[in-house]
Amino acid sequence: MTGSLAQAHTLALSGVTDDDIDTLLTSNKLGGFEGLGAERTGLAVPRASLPNGVALPGDTLSATITQRNALYESIAQRLGEALGARIQGQIAKGQWTMQLTLKPASLGTIDVDLQMRNGELEARFVSANPLTRDLLQDSMQRLKDQMAQAGTDVAKVVVDSGSGQPNHGKPTPHAPDAGRAAMSPGTTEAGDLSIPDRVGENSGEDGSLNILV
Repeated sequence: MTGSLAQAHTLALSGVTDDDIDTLLTSNKLGGFEGLGAERTGLAVPRASLPNGVALPGDTLSATITQRNALYESIAQRLGEALGARIQGQIAKGQWTMQLTLKPASLGTIDVDLQMRNGELEARFVSANPLTRDLLQDSMQRLKDQMAQAGTDVAKVVVDSGSGQPNHGKPTPHAPDAGRAAMSPGTTEAGDLSIPDRVGENSGEDGSLNILV
């Protein structure tokens, strides 16, 4: 069950400013920050205090990382809450496809496609912004909680860039070749072992077959 035309909306994250997003973008790693050590955070310092991105030593750098993690988690939580409330309202109106322009504007837009299967919601979120995709991934539990409180169970959530790579850019494992119909001459079915490449065949004058390795 999907809508034919996406409705455009603006979704403002309360209490989040462009400066907050700019602070996140100064990090070497967009968005996630989980387990970042000092060796990976040489640029993880506020631009206002260090415009050239020079790392602060010792405890000051650790404090900066802690503050940045807290900021990231706060924005992800607010995004989940805002999305949950907006999506629930649109479902009530029968709107299943929408485009959300985020505020702060530096987060870009999110295309949302919803489907209801067996009473459970399936949702796909598409954003070209890597930071926004990371925030979406980490906001999903809050979004599910928000939807559950309103009586809607979320069965499946997909976040991707819309470039043909779902699962947050992670490649989908390839299925084995059906029947190995296109097996190369140097490959055998049992255990997929390879016969040495230098194999030649010559027919003798008496009709016998000589195999040269």
